[in-house]
Amino acid sequence: MRITHLILYTIVLGVLVFCTLGGDKMILDNPIPMDRMYTDDGHLVHCRIASIVGWNMDFSASKLIVNPIGAYWQHILGIQAWIRNDANDLWTPLERFGDAADPSLKAGGVSYLNGANIALIRRAGGFYDSADYDEGGGFERGNIYIWYYE
Repeated sequence: MRITHLILYTIVLGVLVFCTLGGDKMILDNPIPMDRMYTDDGHLVHCRIASIVGWNMDFSASKLIVNPIGAYWQHILGIQAWIRNDANDLWTPLERFGDAADPSLKAGGVSYLNGANIALIRRAGGFYDSADYDEGGGFERGNIYIWYYE
């Protein structure tokens, strides 16, 4: 399937943000209900949100999340993970840039995915490898947003 344009949304600090990706442009659009988001060849686009729970990022460099879309994992169009610090006063994308040691390196990302799991990683010595991200147990570290089609 070739996708030339795709409408996506994400939640940034509680604000719903919509954008259209096409060619080399990203254009902010007016809000579009999820039931009207289609790939160019007519497939309805869905977004599933999964919680990231119990990741002590200071101690562990990786976290496996159960893939919530299972059989449709090969239809994933995009994944974005948002991480919150222990104080819950800062939310950042897992793939953020800007570590003090090397601002050009990403702090983390998706390592791999399959029908069972989505593997998240953070860079050793990077932004998330700190006491600000060391709460574990049942603490909700953030969310993963998964866009896919059926």
